Amino acid sequence: MRRFCTILANITVWITLSTAASAQTLGTILPEDDASETEQTSETDATDESEATPVPAAEGAPAEEATPPEVEAPQAEDVGVEATAEPAPVEQAVTPAPPTNDVGSEEAPGSEAQQAAQEQPAPPAQPAPPAQPAATDTESTPETVESDKSTAGTTEKAVRQKIDWDGQWYARPVAGVGSFTDQEGENWRPFVVGLTAGRRYWQDKRSPKWTGWHYAQLNYLWGPNAVGTEAQVGTLFGPKIGVFSLLAGPEVFYDEYNFDEGEVVLAASTGVAAPILLSADLILVKAYYGIEPRWFLDSARQTVDWAAHASDGFGNEFAEKYGVHVNLFLLQVDLGQTRTYTAYGTHTNWFVGVRFMDI
Repeated sequence: MRRFCTILANITVWITLSTAASAQTLGTILPEDDASETEQTSETDATDESEATPVPAAEGAPAEEATPPEVEAPQAEDVGVEATAEPAPVEQAVTPAPPTNDVGSEEAPGSEAQQAAQEQPAPPAQPAPPAQPAATDTESTPETVESDKSTAGTTEKAVRQKIDWDGQWYARPVAGVGSFTDQEGENWRPFVVGLTAGRRYWQDKRSPKWTGWHYAQLNYLWGPNAVGTEAQVGTLFGPKIGVFSLLAGPEVFYDEYNFDEGEVVLAASTGVAAPILLSADLILVKAYYGIEPRWFLDSARQTVDWAAHASDGFGNEFAEKYGVHVNLFLLQVDLGQTRTYTAYGTHTNWFVGVRFMDI
């Protein structure tokens, strides 16, 4: 049995060596594809027989070291031939390398160009060009430019014409002395106390501009043989040019008077008035003059017959107003007089009012 194994091993070695030599010879003679296929086949057969059996490498390629298998040498007395202590050296098998011109084979088209392209360094990145503004659908023409200028001018003019309004609330207590003289010349002088409140408003721009005034006033009269009540609510509005302003508006009033314990009675009446006020604002001093025709909404009181009256006027009753406002630091002092012509006599109030400027 031992002899049979020795013979079988020698036959296997001889077949392996013969196959390797044939593969090497074919790799030199055959074309590139056939040589590669033969070498792959030989490598596969050699691997099947013995994983450690060396396989010849293609010419000009780097070789990988492989450990040759240990084969038991045959004994001389059993075989009858001289046995070698070591197997014949063989070339090591490696993965076949691409064919070169050394064996006369044709190089694959474009291989040198591809290798040169791989070895050539990549060009440096170029900076991105600056972003270009988006192109408009229409070109700028003289007509378009002129239209844009016109639109811009109109917008700017509209902004300039957009005017803000400013205003100031106020409250002013008043005190004074009244006087009533009847048709026979008898006179009564009551005291007058009251309160005026409202809001002044104006355009926050240079003259000319619009200005206005909302107001509500309540006065109470009392004194020796005299008592009375006055109330007015109204609004004035008009232009202001330079230092002058002209205001007009509607007013609703109510008043009643009783003098000398009922000897002269002006019955309680309600009516409407149309005051017109002309004023001059001189910064520290403001002077004004106004007229106020009145019409009753009831018939409780007699109306004035202007044809027989000594004074001029119109309406059921007629009033004149004039006075000054003086600005003193944070205070405004009002000095004024109101004279009303009635069918029963002439009613006059002199008053002094004081209010804070920041109210």
